Amino acid sequence: MTPFRKKVYLPRESKIALLNSFVEDGRIRLGGRLQCADLSEILRHPFVLDGKQQFIHLLIWQTEIRLHHLGVRIILFELIEEFWILRARQAIKKVLHKCLPCKMAKKNPRSTV
Repeated sequence: MTPFRKKVYLPRESKIALLNSFVEDGRIRLGGRLQCADLSEILRHPFVLDGKQQFIHLLIWQTEIRLHHLGVRIILFELIEEFWILRARQAIKKVLHKCLPCKMAKKNPRSTV
C-alpha cells in the first residue's frame, strides 16, 4: 500500500506550468491527458528533467550505446518513456556530435577514381 503523497502544482508564471506539471516528493513530474489512463505511474507522470544537466548527457550517452548508435529519433523515443527532457532533441544532438562511431558512420567513403 502506497502512502498518500501530496501534489503541489507549480506557479502559473513557471515556463513548465503549461505542461500541467506538479511537484511530488521533491521531484517535478508531468501532468496531462494520460493521468486517467490505465498505465503505470511512471508512464502517466514522467519526471521533468533539464536537458543541459551533465546527468542527462550521461543518460543519453548510455542509451545511445545500448541502442547501438541508431540516431536521434530512436534515442528520443526510448527516453520519453520514463522522462520528459526539456530541449531533448538539442541535448541528444549535442551528445551524438561527440560520438566517434556516429561520425564514422556518417562520413562518406572516398571514391577511388
